[in-house]
Amino acid sequence: MDNSRILLAAVLGSLKVAMFVSILAGLTIGIYETFQGRLEDTTLQLRTKELERERALKLATEAQLASLESRIHPHFLFNALNSISSLIPKIPNALSNWWDKWPRSCDFHSMQIRLAWYRCRRN
Repeated sequence: MDNSRILLAAVLGSLKVAMFVSILAGLTIGIYETFQGRLEDTTLQLRTKELERERALKLATEAQLASLESRIHPHFLFNALNSISSLIPKIPNALSNWWDKWPRSCDFHSMQIRLAWYRCRRN
């Protein structure tokens, strides 16, 4: 009978150890999967934010380009009006003074446009 009690005590001890190891392994696996899920969620959020940032940067760049293009159009208007002025043989004196000053004003604005374009390309 002593042998059966010793055997029973050994089996119960082994059973306790096996249960402890099983519970410990289950908890470890559960914690690992939880952290892995959080990592995947965080990675997805980071990628989403990076995509949103890239889209915003692209939109800002396109807006800057559109702004520069709208500033360039006065230069073409100046060229067209200058061509028309060369076709008109005589201009009254009142308009002549204005017509003589106007190209200098357009040159100033053209220089401002080129400066803005240079700054934009440099950035």
